[in-house]
Amino acid sequence: MSDLRDQLLKAGLVTAKQATDADKQARRQRKKQGAKATRRQQEQRRRRLQEERAQSAAADRERSVASRSGEEDKQLALRVSQIIESNGLDLKIQGRRRWYFVNRSGRVPYLELGDEAAARLESGAAAITESPTGAVRLVTAAGARRVCELDDRWLVQWRR
Repeated sequence: MSDLRDQLLKAGLVTAKQATDADKQARRQRKKQGAKATRRQQEQRRRRLQEERAQSAAADRERSVASRSGEEDKQLALRVSQIIESNGLDLKIQGRRRWYFVNRSGRVPYLELGDEAAARLESGAAAITESPTGAVRLVTAAGARRVCELDDRWLVQWRR
């Protein structure tokens, strides 16, 4: 209270007499209420502060979990990208066979594959993955297994 009183005095909004009168009035009010009421008010203030701190701590924990999960998602996407790049097949993609599949967004695009690539997809020796950037790539069965272990959302089609 004295900080507010000092600020009001410095600003010239109240006089010294008004400030001391306000202090006397507050003391009289506390004395009139009694010690029990004063303790009750202090206890209520403490509880309210504890509740506010608990809510603040809970909000901080939620933000922390959200930021950690966002970071974990980024790291997962990076690992999946690395697996797709390291296990990608450099087969002749352009060919006379159309291979339709459902991508992660639910659309049904197709790849025009050569006979060797189509045979590998049919036998399960290759799989179609969609990288975090949205690029579609053929990967080996071993690469598909590793992607599936991390997060199978990136695996678009694989015959096991």
